[in-house]
Formats: sequence, C-alpha cells, structure tokens
Amino acid sequence: MKNIYLLIIALGFISGLYAQPVINQNNYPAVGDTLSGTYDFSAAWNSGASGINATWDFSTLSTGSSTSFPYIAPSSTPYAATFASSNLTLQQLSVNYSYFISNASAFEITGIVTAFPSAVIRPFTDPQKIITFPFTYLNNFKDTARTANYNVSGGNHQRRVVYSETKADAYGSLQLPGITYNNVLRLLITSETIDSTFNSGNVFQNRSVSIDTNYYWISEDRKPYLLVLSKNVIDNGTPTIFAQYFSDPTWPTGIKDQQNIYVNVYPNPADNFIRIDIQEEYFNSLSEPQLILLDQQGKEVYSEKISSANTFISRNNLPSGIYFYKISSDKENISSGKISVK
Repeated sequence: MKNIYLLIIALGFISGLYAQPVINQNNYPAVGDTLSGTYDFSAAWNSGASGINATWDFSTLSTGSSTSFPYIAPSSTPYAATFASSNLTLQQLSVNYSYFISNASAFEITGIVTAFPSAVIRPFTDPQKIITFPFTYLNNFKDTARTANYNVSGGNHQRRVVYSETKADAYGSLQLPGITYNNVLRLLITSETIDSTFNSGNVFQNRSVSIDTNYYWISEDRKPYLLVLSKNVIDNGTPTIFAQYFSDPTWPTGIKDQQNIYVNVYPNPADNFIRIDIQEEYFNSLSEPQLILLDQQGKEVYSEKISSANTFISRNNLPSGIYFYKISSDKENISSGKISVK
C-alpha cells in the first residue's frame, strides 16, 4: 500500500460515435486545487473493454468514504530545498508529500516524502514521467526513474528504480454513480518499483518489488481524472484493489471556454494556411507565444513563433491529415486541440 496513495494520486484520426479526446496540462492539477474523491475498496478488478467507442459501467461503485488533499506550492513545505526543481506538491495527512514538475510537455514525479513510522525522503535523480502532452488514443511511452540513496530505519539506506509504461488504450463513455461522461480517454499506467536496501557499509541486504496497474479515465474538460482503478502487489503477495471516483468533479478545466474567449485557430479543416487570432490584450500579456504541430504519433512536425495577435501561418509542405496543435507561452500551454489539413 505504500506506493498506492502517493504514486497514484500523484497520477491516426478514427471517426466514430465519440470524438477522440486529447489530454493536456490543463487536465492535471495545479497549485490551489484540492483532490477530493470517493474510495471503494471493495471494487472488482474489471477494467472493461479497450478500443474506440467503449462503454464502461461503474455505476454501482460504493458511495462510501471520501478524502480531500490539497495541491500546494513546494516552497510552503518543509522539504522545499530538497525538491527545488518541483513546482507542485500534493500534501496528504499533513505530513506526507508528493512532488511534481508540471509543464506544457509533461507531468512528472520528482520525489516522495512519507512520515510513518519516521520521515523517509525519496528524491528522484531521474523523475518518473507520468504523461506527456498532448496525449491521445494509441499514444504510449516507457520510462525509467531512479532515486538517489535515501536513509531508512536501522542506519540503512535504499535506492529505488521505477520502470513504467503509459498508454492510452481506449476512449468512450463512462458511467459513474449518478452521472455519465462521454468522450473519455482511458490511460493504462503500469509500473514495477524496486526498492533495494543496503547497510551502513553499503552491503546489499534485501529487495522489495511492487507491481502497480492503474487505469485512469480522463475527460478533456475536467480535472483530475473521473475514475482510477488500481491494483498493487508487493513481493508477490495478495493484491490490493481499490477505485476512486468523482461523481461530479469540481475542477472544470475551462479549456474550451478559455480557448473560445482568448484563442481561435481556424479554418478547420485548413487548406493553404492556418490563422491564429488571439485577443489582443491577452496576446500582449504573453511571452514569446509559439505554435507547435504534432502528428498522430505525438512527433513535432512544425513550430513557429506567433508574432502578432492575428497571424497567418503557411501550410508549406505539410501533408494532409489530422494534427494536434498547442500554443504555448513561457513553456506553459495556453491553448490546444486538433486541426485537419486538407
């Protein structure tokens, strides 16, 4: 169970019944957000179908215990100096902390602090990449994360290595107690966490292996996830399974509203050019805004600085197809979506 609460919460165009969702930084937490959801520790391990236009029925999940944890600035925590590169912290039970780097390109875990039975500080020298942005159906990547040596009880120290894979294996409709969401993307994140213990003379003592399998259901216009179904197995022991869900997420991302108010990218589909209109007052507040186009595999195929509030960008030799665009300023994502090129 030691990894579940910290690491989980930490956490081609195909036409069909539902539009293909695209997940961006806006769908992940920021300072000032609060993680508040309902747990069901009696949930069955049944993730449902993969693929397009799937329907997942979790309407019978328990409506029992709930928790609430704040996302805060790392500078307000006792371990700010250790996690100086982080820009987000999840605080749990007042004394446990998960540290993150969140930007327009990715969401990463930079370290974890657990307080019981005594404080254990685990800074990652290679952060654990949870997701890259934008992310959509059939996108996937693998990652290896490592910590520095950290002290544990008995004068020993440990090293942690995490091998993980993130992929979007489905999208469709999700039924939760009292509500249904459409255009939901499902992520499958699997990880193997190896903790190796050494004594004060750096002699190997033992090793613990934790296997985590986590399904996340995420909506384009909500944050955080709508549902997570998690299974954790430590040293080949009995699996621990739980679900956490939000029947009415209170964190609307405002992505669509914000784009309609401030940014307009058109025509869609585009032919010879792409026009970007940004509300002038908003444009003047930006620092070197830039357009980036990615293909359906997430590879960057085009980028250009946006020089004015009303900009025309030539298609050049861009092949026909579906692309993901994102407009960023000072490494922060301010608008994103899909655009078709004839």
